[in-house]
Amino acid sequence: MTEIFIYSYKIFVKDTEAFLQRNERYNQLQKLEGISFSVSEGMFKMPANRSTIQGVRKIYGTEAKYDESFLKEERKMLETVTMLKEEKTHKLCDTKFYEYQEKIFQWVKQRKKIALFMDMGTGKTLVTLNFLMYHRPKKVLIICPKVAMYVWQSEFKKHIKDNPYTIVTLNKGTSKDKADKVIENNKENTVLIINYESSWRDHIEKALRDYKADMIICDESHKIKTYGSNVSKYIRQLGKNTEYKAILTGTPVTNTKLDYWGQFAFLDITLFGHLYSAYKNRYFEFHPKFPSKIIKEKNMEELLGKVAENSVTVKLTEVKKDLPPITEEIIYTEMSTTQQKTYEKLRKEQFIKLEKGEILVKNAMNEMQKLQQISSGFIYIENEATYKFFENSKIEALKDLIEGMGEEKVIVFCSFTEELKMIKTALEKEGKTVAVIGNGQNELQKFYDGAQVCIVNLLAGAEGIDLTAAHYAIYFSPTLKMDKFEQSRARIYRNGQTMPCFVYHLINKNTVDTKIYSALKNKIKNKDLFEKGIKLYSEGDEAYKILLNTKENERIEEE
Repeated sequence: MTEIFIYSYKIFVKDTEAFLQRNERYNQLQKLEGISFSVSEGMFKMPANRSTIQGVRKIYGTEAKYDESFLKEERKMLETVTMLKEEKTHKLCDTKFYEYQEKIFQWVKQRKKIALFMDMGTGKTLVTLNFLMYHRPKKVLIICPKVAMYVWQSEFKKHIKDNPYTIVTLNKGTSKDKADKVIENNKENTVLIINYESSWRDHIEKALRDYKADMIICDESHKIKTYGSNVSKYIRQLGKNTEYKAILTGTPVTNTKLDYWGQFAFLDITLFGHLYSAYKNRYFEFHPKFPSKIIKEKNMEELLGKVAENSVTVKLTEVKKDLPPITEEIIYTEMSTTQQKTYEKLRKEQFIKLEKGEILVKNAMNEMQKLQQISSGFIYIENEATYKFFENSKIEALKDLIEGMGEEKVIVFCSFTEELKMIKTALEKEGKTVAVIGNGQNELQKFYDGAQVCIVNLLAGAEGIDLTAAHYAIYFSPTLKMDKFEQSRARIYRNGQTMPCFVYHLINKNTVDTKIYSALKNKIKNKDLFEKGIKLYSEGDEAYKILLNTKENERIEEE
């Protein structure tokens, strides 16, 4: 039963679930003049007038408990109210919430296991820190990408003035003695931060088990989406008996909805069950000859409902209405004659191998990448152990684009090491100042200090950096990896960007480029439709069923 206590200027509402679900009575309550909700105090506030009280009585009837003496001049509380459930009084973060973050936190604080699928810039770190401060576990473990380890440290300093926790970091370079000492000396009020790459390695893995965290936070949780990977298996086992858990990412689906299982299996194994195979068979049908290729989705309403009921999804464009526009454009190019001949020769060879069964599903992506590399302007000659480069229209188009931008800063994203080297050489010959992120280099400061062009390897530098100094981005070659694409685009199109953004895709006609780009866009479309469906479901709008019946176009699937 919902209990409301009216006295002084305040209405206490103990049924926060009903509040978040926007039940009918809450909607009616909102319409009363002067009513407002305070997260920090956990109560509704109202003006002390008879008409408002009568309105509350009308909505809640006999469930409302009130003390009319507040209408007297003193407006003092004359009775003691015993709460049904004592609220935690732990100090939260010092940074104030936006309205939408307040609503999310009301959902979060009722749970021990949370999934925040929130875009970068929407405040998922702030909400998570308040989740931590509200429950106050003794030992916290944060697992995140390497580049985000120091971001977390700075976020603690930014949002919590009097931090009750000692912050400690570990990585795969940490010696066994040091790791053991860290665990031994930090038994309470400790936040241990480690990156995914290091978490399951040798003595670090043992140290984390000995640490026995009360709360585990997996930042960029799509890193554990692959059910059979070493890091995914280890982290699932690590969190098996952990009381408080959180998964955070703006891209829970990086390829297909298969990606949900690994993340939720860590969070709550009961949601989709212990068996990945059962999950696959429940929601997908696969090609009889190519077992990893999805040919049909099924029971999507059930899947959507489970995700919606156990997560929060927030898109940056929904909450940041002042973001500038973003425009995407395809720049079509054509291969040189030599490129074309080499491309066709390899394509025919691959077709013959496929017909003979010599190309398996697991290495089909590698074969496709060989074609993509030719389209980008190079090929690896195995018997010579070297690269051959072609006359390249993509390079010419790239130079023309950048020249047309004048002195504006621009980001060039690429997928291969040789692409990066090739682009850097070509642009420096044109007199451009170039910074590089990837291939063992991190020249971000050089870009900040004045370099016009920043070349970023998608695999190495798509996360955790702010490139809003630029509002132009060029993709030298397309990628199938949706998470890498969306995270890379978010380097320029994010909170803090004030200029209209322009994104260009260099695509060679009649090549694998077109298929990859089409597949990527269809993945994004499918994901966006599903996320919109989650939002509608959460709001009680049955229009989500229409979205579930929206068909995808043909797309390339990955293992």
